[in-house]
Amino acid sequence: MTTVAARRILAWLAAALLAAGCATQHPAYLKGQALLAEGQWEQGIAQIELASKEDDRNFEYRAALIDSRIRAANELTRQAGLLRDTGRFSEAESLYRRALRIQPEESRALAGLQQTAAERRRTALLKEAEAALGKKDVRTAERNVRTILTEAPRHPRALALLKRIEELRPRAGAAPTVLSAVMRKPITLQFRDANLRMIFDAISREAGINFVLDRDIPPAARATILVRNTPIEDAVESLIVTNALAKKVVSESHVLIYPNTPQKVREYQDLLIRNFYLQSAEAKQMFTLLRTILKSQNIFIDERRNLLVMRDTPEAIRLAERLIAAHDQVEPEVMLEVEILEVSRSKDTDIGIRFPDQIGFGVIADPTTVQSLRDLNASGIGVSGLDSAVTLNLKKLFNNVNLLANPRIRVRNREKAKIHVGDRVPVISTSLSTTAALSSQQVTYLEVGIKLEVEPQVLDDEVVIKVGLEVSSLGAQEKVENAIAYRVGTRNASTTLTLKDGETQILAGLITDSEREAVNKLPGLGELPLVGRLFSSNASQAEKTEIMLSITPRILRRLERPSAELAEFPSGPETNLRSAVTPAPAFKPAVRPAPGAVRGGVFPARPPVTPTPSAPVPGAAPTPAAPAAPAPALPPTIIFQPPPGVGR
Repeated sequence: MTTVAARRILAWLAAALLAAGCATQHPAYLKGQALLAEGQWEQGIAQIELASKEDDRNFEYRAALIDSRIRAANELTRQAGLLRDTGRFSEAESLYRRALRIQPEESRALAGLQQTAAERRRTALLKEAEAALGKKDVRTAERNVRTILTEAPRHPRALALLKRIEELRPRAGAAPTVLSAVMRKPITLQFRDANLRMIFDAISREAGINFVLDRDIPPAARATILVRNTPIEDAVESLIVTNALAKKVVSESHVLIYPNTPQKVREYQDLLIRNFYLQSAEAKQMFTLLRTILKSQNIFIDERRNLLVMRDTPEAIRLAERLIAAHDQVEPEVMLEVEILEVSRSKDTDIGIRFPDQIGFGVIADPTTVQSLRDLNASGIGVSGLDSAVTLNLKKLFNNVNLLANPRIRVRNREKAKIHVGDRVPVISTSLSTTAALSSQQVTYLEVGIKLEVEPQVLDDEVVIKVGLEVSSLGAQEKVENAIAYRVGTRNASTTLTLKDGETQILAGLITDSEREAVNKLPGLGELPLVGRLFSSNASQAEKTEIMLSITPRILRRLERPSAELAEFPSGPETNLRSAVTPAPAFKPAVRPAPGAVRGGVFPARPPVTPTPSAPVPGAAPTPAAPAAPAPALPPTIIFQPPPGVGR
């Protein structure tokens, strides 16, 4: 039989055995496996379930059914997550529901449905915010963005939109309180030592805002305000601040004015509760920061969840958001590529003639009687230790051994990392009890080998590294009382260096140099000046070891500095925190009021003045009057001057 024929027969036998093995499996099981391979999860699982029901004693089918359900749920959940990240929410929800139909207890699919619904809602809020920002409605845009960031602090599109809002804030004069757009209209007020209630009444009639004054404001309170072409909201704010008052915006057209005293503030001021889930910053540090900067008292921290809960005014909450956003940055990381090289150079030399070291004399037979000692002669004495072979040594050996350790370690900013390449040698010590005859042994471990400790500090494009290197070797064993110790040879180096990203620095010079020399010669003959080396053997050994350290930092995550809006922002006076300060209007010179202006009245813009035509001169051609240019519209003017003797 040829080799080819034998191979054919073996192939036929293998095919027959395979077919026989497949024939023992249920057809539905085989069909289900094929459907699963094509990605038809529901159909494949149904076939395997059918095979498991018909052959309920087959544990292989039952295990395959459980495994196929788990694999199908995992794959559908993974695909749904990819669709959700790309904004295809309907398709993602469909896949999540398929996964739940296959594996009803799949927790990731349930969480995925909730996350998809939340992301759909955030996307709608984000679109509304973008549309509002396009219409210069900064307040609506900011409200929607902050709602998104409360649920998802790292939402990239919301963070980008918030940055645009922060850039527009100084120009838009956005404030956390919401008032009517009429409050941003310019107004001119000239009240000198006027009644405070009358001033608010005049502003109310012009702006259409209802001012409700607290009962504790004295009815005879008087104030002076002289502003020109100033937004009504800024004028009201100036009037409130200069008279030790405070306000609470109830609605777009309703403002409550009350004395700025601790009791009234606690009575009227609304407080917010905000939960801050910190990622990189520590809750203790943020607690200290907010207590120091914002003087907030109602703060709770949960160290286990790294959570900070704050209850304060809306303005303080907004300032806390900015402070936390500036400090809760991801820590930089660096990859340190380290090469520890031990270069050992040794030179062994052994040249000369080596003679026997010793000669001994002794009796060949052990005498057991006195007569045997009397018969002792030269034939009974033997010589031992005399080797007739004389050795000629001609050896010269050079060694150059490189021992290399090349670890790569990833370290966070200002965190310590330790590398140990070597052994942990046990050291046993025995202690005796003085009161009882008892002894106990204690085992401690001594680390020998190469130990490297690093602590990096990541800057913009540089890394400051604290390096500590120790290379130790185990020496001879030392026996002391009740203990076993070892002699350890060590070399240490520690330094701090600054390297650029990708720059390599080599630290070298940790050298150990040792020399040993041994001479073996015949007494007398080996001391001769010229021929003495013929009767001696000289052996020398020189060893030199150097430790070299090469370190290269590669920045993986750089230091993220906060944006300009987070690095510097207004906070208002110490007694009244404010997250937004409206920029002061440009200075314009004062204009005298028109003669005859009524005191305490509200004056709209003056109508254009038409000149009165003069009578024609006899004999002269009539000259047509030139049309007068319309006067520019002036802001509403409210003028009040106290009568003589009032307020003096």
